[in-house]
Amino acid sequence: MQNSFVRLLVLTVAAALAVATAPIARAQGVVSSGITGTLADDAGKPVAGATVTALHVPTNTSYSAVSNAAGRFSFRGLRVGGPYTISAQAQGYEVRSLSNVDTILGEDTDVSLIAQKEVLELEKFVAVGSRTTLDANATGAGSVLSSRRIATQPTASRSFADMMKTNPFVAIRAFPQVTALGMNNRYNSITLDGARINDQFGLASAGLLSLKNPFSLDAVEQFSISLTPYDVTQSGFAGASVNVVSKSGTNVFHGSAYYIYTSDQWQGKDVSGTTAGTRATKFYDRTWGATLGGPIIKDKLFFFLNYEKVNNPSGAPSNPGFNPDPAFLTFIQAQIAALPGKPDLGTYGGAGANLETDTKRLAKLDWQITNDHRLTVRYSDTEGSRPNFGSFNPGTGFSNNISMPGVSNTGYNNGITSLSSSYYSLAILEEVWAAQLFSSWSPDFKTQFNFSKNDSSSLRTTPAIFPEIRILNVPGTSVTTGAPVSTSNAFSFGTEVSSMGNGGIFNTISYGGIADYTWRNIDFKAGFDHEETDFENLFRAGSYGVFAYNYSPTLNLATDAPLSFARSVAQ
Repeated sequence: MQNSFVRLLVLTVAAALAVATAPIARAQGVVSSGITGTLADDAGKPVAGATVTALHVPTNTSYSAVSNAAGRFSFRGLRVGGPYTISAQAQGYEVRSLSNVDTILGEDTDVSLIAQKEVLELEKFVAVGSRTTLDANATGAGSVLSSRRIATQPTASRSFADMMKTNPFVAIRAFPQVTALGMNNRYNSITLDGARINDQFGLASAGLLSLKNPFSLDAVEQFSISLTPYDVTQSGFAGASVNVVSKSGTNVFHGSAYYIYTSDQWQGKDVSGTTAGTRATKFYDRTWGATLGGPIIKDKLFFFLNYEKVNNPSGAPSNPGFNPDPAFLTFIQAQIAALPGKPDLGTYGGAGANLETDTKRLAKLDWQITNDHRLTVRYSDTEGSRPNFGSFNPGTGFSNNISMPGVSNTGYNNGITSLSSSYYSLAILEEVWAAQLFSSWSPDFKTQFNFSKNDSSSLRTTPAIFPEIRILNVPGTSVTTGAPVSTSNAFSFGTEVSSMGNGGIFNTISYGGIADYTWRNIDFKAGFDHEETDFENLFRAGSYGVFAYNYSPTLNLATDAPLSFARSVAQ
């Protein structure tokens, strides 16, 4: 009776510890898989003390476990995918191996092994299936895409959103905004090899900081979308937990090279709406890249590399709303040349360089230190640049980020146009380090430790440092009607009002650990997780000043008082 009480007390304390510590791991990324199973004889009696081996065929890496008194065994921290071969050795028994076993990211694949004292040749074998009320493999609503499924998934833009929408509980509101279970897309948790790649600050509509994908689809081994996971390590989100694991090298060298091109000429005409019967605005999209993986030391050390670059026009406006008279443009250039310092404030006519670029690089090492310890280290970066053309658009208003006394920011129904000095570019940079250490200390005790570091920035660059000058009621010609206009329009040059100081720098460090202990038919899990993000955000709308003038042939920018002036303070 005393022994029973002590055993009950130990179990109670262990269960309480698991429940108390596990919720701390709210930001843990999922990077591995597992295999659990049972070993029983042909009469259904558990076979204890058998040595069970899981062999990862591509890397010839083997993992060992021992079946307990209930005949159960488990493997943790396995490479995702496979195939694996599961075999067992038990004294006095012959056990048939299982081949082509694939594992799933963030889940345990359940297998059953049968031990026979002698091999019988059966004349007839009948398999009977029945529906049960509880699926032991269920881990909540979710789905997993393998590398083969990703390669065959229809997608025009090879986008992150196209992978997520394969789950029936996920919807695309306005591309690429992806919502799960009706939650705001900014509440999704997104990790690559355990490293968070969300837009931590929360300004990006897609929930990702990168302009395109933060990773190449050709570098992905598995793509997991979890909505209601039962695993306590997947928490700290509302919507979807998206975990992506990159490919690894194997004992065989493998690689690929790819080139993907599309344009408006490959699209049919619109069949409905106001644009029915016409093609999309002219565009093209070019993607090229390559992958290479293989062994550095056979059976021990492996590498995987990926490079990808995307080029496409960013949709520069071809219609500025109205065209200023040539005489006005000559007048303005003469006014600028007369200013102190003779600043270069650009030219008029077209939108200049409008090429959007996105470059991704990834390098990964996998080191099988021993059969019981494995280390993975991955570095990746993403560089993107997107041009923006400020007031060179057919819109009817200026930015509302600054208020000008006596002058409205809206109501320019005949359009706004500008010199190239009001353009700007959005530069995005992400650099990520991620590492995981998987260890099996005994058949029943396994650990996983992880570390990641994400340094990212989103900064605006401008071709000029100068106040924004707005000239109202400029003589010109309507692009739409061809008629002369001299009111309800505006012309601008100088640094765009919202780009006089606009950017963010974000640094995130996270680390954590998980320990799994199996006792009979019970798995105990405990862990910790720490994540810390430093934000530097700058927004100085109008810090160089904004000046507004009414046009007249006698206007002198160097001496005339402006119609209105505004300036902000640094934020």
